[in-house]
Amino acid sequence: MAELKDFIVRTRLGNTDENQRIGNSAFDTQDFVFFETKDEVENITDEVRYIYASDYAVMNGASLSGHRRGPKDRQSTWHRLRSAYSKIYVHDVETDGSLDYYSAGETSAGLCPALHLNLSSVISARSASRDFKIEPFKDKSGKILYHTIEFGSYPQDKAKNSSKLEKLYNARKLTPTGKTYTGCMKEDGSFEQNQEFEYGGKKYVRVISKRYDDDSEYKDKTKAPEDGTPM
Repeated sequence: MAELKDFIVRTRLGNTDENQRIGNSAFDTQDFVFFETKDEVENITDEVRYIYASDYAVMNGASLSGHRRGPKDRQSTWHRLRSAYSKIYVHDVETDGSLDYYSAGETSAGLCPALHLNLSSVISARSASRDFKIEPFKDKSGKILYHTIEFGSYPQDKAKNSSKLEKLYNARKLTPTGKTYTGCMKEDGSFEQNQEFEYGGKKYVRVISKRYDDDSEYKDKTKAPEDGTPM
């Protein structure tokens, strides 16, 4: 069966060297998934550049803005780019879509990975893979305007039965899948690894949540709880 990785085009990337400049091929890498650079996004409009935080990002302390709202009134978050501004600052996209730079040690950044996809291969193999699905977006008359592609599985929305799941977790009645998802950055520069469980035919990821500030909220408009709350 086809796998998602089979359709991603490995891309040669120019990275900033020790002088924060691109051009030294010794620092090039070849990657399936990457962050874009300031040069790659600066000709895109602000409205396209900024992104919105998933509930999982909110649980992991992503910085949120109540001033810029998107689909279903979601809060936007700033995210890092690949290019350096200096030895200690990295370019980023702000919550309003503007370009700026932030300390490389800041832990509240959102992440917006990119990839290059062999679209013709995806279309020809879509019926043979469970790793992705292609959905048409239609206008009111039923005319197809464009298609969206959803890849794999990843945590997005907070569980409505979170307190029940926590009781089941403590009673060891959730089945570990063996899979983990990267969470917030810790003070030593490493990342939290949040474990995935299965229960009732559905999969859940347990997070010891943190929040950016008191105004942080989930998609359903409920406020994020105090730091250290299992979600």
